Amino acid sequence: PHTNCCTPSSLAARKAAAISGRKKKKKTASSTSLASNTFQEIYRLTGEVLGEGAYASVQTCFNMYTEVEYAVKIIDKVPGHSRARVFKEIDLFHHCQGHKNIIQLVEYFEQPDKFFLVFEKVRGGQLLDHIQQRKFFTEREAAAVIANVAVVGDKAHRG
Repeated sequence: PHTNCCTPSSLAARKAAAISGRKKKKKTASSTSLASNTFQEIYRLTGEVLGEGAYASVQTCFNMYTEVEYAVKIIDKVPGHSRARVFKEIDLFHHCQGHKNIIQLVEYFEQPDKFFLVFEKVRGGQLLDHIQQRKFFTEREAAAVIANVAVVGDKAHRG
């Protein structure tokens, strides 16, 4: 008979010893997984404010590793402002991904006091500002703008 045979009790004892001997890895926000990084670990704000609202601002930021410029929507978590509403916005941008007339959401971060939605940064400003500055459009120009808005609206509603 073999003398090094594993009995159920000796196997259980060795297993318990192995488990208790393992060192517990402390989980931190700066671990190697990108999913656990914070906005501040990847991006730096430039100080340029592109727009402001009651609960959010849009600012310019740079990815510290690629030096690519982005626009980030920073949404304050305030009582009465639904977390689900922010996720609905994120979902809407996800469904519209790839459309040439919709700004692209690159990634987002949720932190205890804020959401950070990182978007591609586009030039030219907001459509409403252009409409207000122009005052008059030809029928062809107006039809082109409305057609684009309708396509975007349809895409957003179909998801």
